[in-house]
Amino acid sequence: ATQPVSHVCPEAHAALAKVEPSGRLVLWCSTGKPARIHLQICGLLGIDASRLRVEVPDVGCDFGNKGEVSIEAIVTLLAQKTRRPVKGVFSREEEFTGAGLRIATEIDATLGVSTDGRLQALDLAFRNDIGPYDGYGSMVTVWAAVCASGPYDIPNVRVVGESIHTNNLRGAS
Repeated sequence: ATQPVSHVCPEAHAALAKVEPSGRLVLWCSTGKPARIHLQICGLLGIDASRLRVEVPDVGCDFGNKGEVSIEAIVTLLAQKTRRPVKGVFSREEEFTGAGLRIATEIDATLGVSTDGRLQALDLAFRNDIGPYDGYGSMVTVWAAVCASGPYDIPNVRVVGESIHTNNLRGAS
């Protein structure tokens, strides 16, 4: 079993949003996934995709934690409502409580090996605690299932992965 862990990116979640004279919103944020952030904010706030531009300056790190919307939606909504530039930066404490965590996982595995040392079977079941929302959590479950046997030629493989919704923080990756 693994516990949930904060990614502890050296740079906290930060975002700046403003409304251009044309009415178009511009959002600068620290993410490795600007297209995903764009899609999520447009969906959350009911913004037409052509009315929001997401700009990403150099990003120090992401680790999957910054691929889901958090502070970005807050500053975008406030800029939209006030028609003034709005900046937000998470404190380190807010990073631990308001951003996603590395997913906690419980794994049961059995590996069958022949007497000459060749891998013959893998039976693997795992459960990922993805928190209350289905963002990256389900994708992590799929990727883990696809990659479970690694680069090995194992003739008999059974993998069962589950994404479990809980009241814990959102699973980010």
